[in-house]
Amino acid sequence: MNKVERIEREFVRALRMYPMSDELYNDYAMFLYRHKNDYNTAIKLLQKALRINPQSKIYRYNYSKIINSTKARFTNYHNFLVFLIFGIMVWLGFNGYNNLMNMASLFLLAQIIMNYQKNMYRKEKSVLW
Repeated sequence: MNKVERIEREFVRALRMYPMSDELYNDYAMFLYRHKNDYNTAIKLLQKALRINPQSKIYRYNYSKIINSTKARFTNYHNFLVFLIFGIMVWLGFNGYNNLMNMASLFLLAQIIMNYQKNMYRKEKSVLW
């Protein structure tokens, strides 16, 4: 068992002993964010910390920091998806498939997926604000 796994096990054990400790939730969330890149669990833990202590500026800052990191990942996925759709459209054009409906439908599908991701980001961000 490596050091990160031991620390994570200790956090879980401490949270079982002190389930209303907002500081433990915050510290565990930041540990997961920094050392394991587990954004989703970190967001959930910070939401619990903020439910216990909603006035904490530190918890709100950490929550915003993780949400913004998630937004940056969505932006990267968005850019990759647009590039992929553009590549498919070019390939279709070079192979004689000049049907504009195919290209338009692929573009529309990409837009639907990107809007879904943006809405999921907004939904997470609006949980506490």
